[in-house]
Amino acid sequence: MSNHRWSEPNRIDANNTLRTCQNCGVIRRTRHEPDNDPPHWTEYENAMGKRIGQIGKAPPCTSR
Repeated sequence: MSNHRWSEPNRIDANNTLRTCQNCGVIRRTRHEPDNDPPHWTEYENAMGKRIGQIGKAPPCTSR
């Protein structure tokens, strides 16, 4: 296994920033919602948009 290699940020709106692992395709979504507690957190998704792993903890990189 290798480490994730994240792409440049893609800010799709004021509340979401996406980065894609250039090795395995996992998507890292950083959420920015100042009215929530905590106001920022990170989720990980597969290419189909399904959340994988635990919030805030990156799943292992499975290079293709």
